[in-house]
Amino acid sequence: MTPGFEKSRNKWGCFFVSIAVFFLVLFIFYPLVYSLYLSTFSTRGVLKNFVGFGNFQRLFQDTYFLQSLKNILIILVIQVPIMLFLALIYAFILNDPKLKLKGVFRTALFLPAVTSLVAYNVVFKMMFSNVSNS
Repeated sequence: MTPGFEKSRNKWGCFFVSIAVFFLVLFIFYPLVYSLYLSTFSTRGVLKNFVGFGNFQRLFQDTYFLQSLKNILIILVIQVPIMLFLALIYAFILNDPKLKLKGVFRTALFLPAVTSLVAYNVVFKMMFSNVSNS
């Protein structure tokens, strides 16, 4: 390749990566930093008082918050590995070439995920319909 072509390719590559980085900063890093900044204030209506890490101290002294952290850790340590292990076993079994009716079993495993979306759709269509029952 010619040096000019390689230099042009690098410019376009940097351009496209810079667009991705811009949106990453705009939609992920800026809200994250701004929310951390806002967490150091206590607000009452339009009044805003700087409290530093006082909100975090109060949060870690709250028994409900500590209990919820404990529950989340229990779920993380117990439920997630079991779910991953079972999913791998199901995938291994369903990819066995000797298994008959693979499609039926795959549909039976995937059907609950689809039916809940259909149920939500029906409920929201009913809620937002313009037809009156009078």
